[in-house]
Amino acid sequence: MCIRDSVIIGHGISFGAAQMIRMAQNNSTLFSKIIIENCLDKSIHYFKIRNKKIYYFLTILYLFNRNQKQKNDFTKLISTIKNIDTVGFIYCKNDTLTTIEMCELLMKNCLVPYEKLYCNGIHLKALEDSEKYNVFIKDFTRATD
Repeated sequence: MCIRDSVIIGHGISFGAAQMIRMAQNNSTLFSKIIIENCLDKSIHYFKIRNKKIYYFLTILYLFNRNQKQKNDFTKLISTIKNIDTVGFIYCKNDTLTTIEMCELLMKNCLVPYEKLYCNGIHLKALEDSEKYNVFIKDFTRATD
């Protein structure tokens, strides 16, 4: 756990959330907190749903390049985050792309404290559950003493 003089929060949504996980792995990260919103557990799952040709291509590629497969497994990458004080997870209950089950896998492997919010709605629509969303963001971004 890292205590800093100021709180810097990163917020990534969907593919941006995946990049936030990658960025937070860096031991010299500036972020003290991050929000992961609607992130996949593994990037290949996006293509399984949205583009079967790329999914099959990646499946074959990963057989020959395990390192590339590991770089896109966010359930493993999140377990390497150590210098973040808190992770906030925001997911939508009716999302068929980034599911609650994916969130639970990420939380299971997250080694730092975390908070979660499950909103009504579909992918990228958490903000439509505005009251819950706004309260969560306000509470999460509040500086701790």
